[in-house]
Amino acid sequence: ARHWYHHNSPTNLPDLSGQLQKVRGLQAQGKFVDANLIYREMINKSAYKGRVGSPLSIGDLVLSHDSNKYSNYKRLLDLERSETLTKWTSAGVDYSRKAFISRVGETQDVLFVKVESNKKGALNFGVHLGLHNPEKAKGSNPKAFKPQVSVDFAGHVQYHAHNPSTTSALKGFGAVARVISHDGSLVQNLDHVRIANASYALIAVKTFHSADSQEAIDRLTRDLYSLKGDYNDFLKAHLISHQGLFNSASLSLNASEKERSFTNEALIADARELKLRKSLVERMWAMGRYLSVVGSRKGGLPIHLTGLWSGDYSPMWAIHLMNINIPYHYYSG
Repeated sequence: ARHWYHHNSPTNLPDLSGQLQKVRGLQAQGKFVDANLIYREMINKSAYKGRVGSPLSIGDLVLSHDSNKYSNYKRLLDLERSETLTKWTSAGVDYSRKAFISRVGETQDVLFVKVESNKKGALNFGVHLGLHNPEKAKGSNPKAFKPQVSVDFAGHVQYHAHNPSTTSALKGFGAVARVISHDGSLVQNLDHVRIANASYALIAVKTFHSADSQEAIDRLTRDLYSLKGDYNDFLKAHLISHQGLFNSASLSLNASEKERSFTNEALIADARELKLRKSLVERMWAMGRYLSVVGSRKGGLPIHLTGLWSGDYSPMWAIHLMNINIPYHYYSG
């Protein structure tokens, strides 16, 4: 939430407080257009030049599987658990991938991913870290970030990059990934590790930003190396924290269970035909609440217009627009 690109904090904000009574006087006379122009014209005449920044993705965890032929693909998000589930079939083998980002305790902000197959020895994939979608994301300039990836002697994938727009000397950002456990073999390569002949693997990823890269990588590597447990062990405390917030309010419009079983795509298709189902309204409300719960926390920054996450390096409206938008996010969710 605090990692931004093309962001600065101007020190020459003009003092317009002396115009407040004039603005209020014009508003009282119903001259709203004239009142609205005062501040805008004065800011334009001043030396103030603001620059809108953009949220900067720290990077991508990429799991590269051997086969690109698959069927029965499903991707699910459980709002009550803040957990994703992806399923697919390839060459007659069923695969699944579960993931969540821990909210609390020693594992706060750690991404946990468990990949499984229903056939022993059928799981073969690579674990990579790097810039977020550097060739395709809007506004991307991969060379400016100087990304580097390596693997240490214990099999940690260590990735760091450089934020050229950071005014501080601490420009580094990146992540460390560790395969905590598996029942196959782990092969180390120069820039990734590979799991072979397994039926499951548990991966943990921790990120950093605005830091000295080497110091941060050393610290995160130690943190991940000390983790012990299985996926469900790490999930328990996270569920308690997330559900305490998410389940503190709910909305029911008495939609039928049949409607609630429809996919998002089916509900949206109906809405486009002017058939708005109650279950879609319930789900949209829950999704807004979910994004508020997972996108901001006490002591942090508020969510902005497009939510915390974006697929681009220069997304539209991904800013903290301090008008009705910020309170609207929160009183509607």
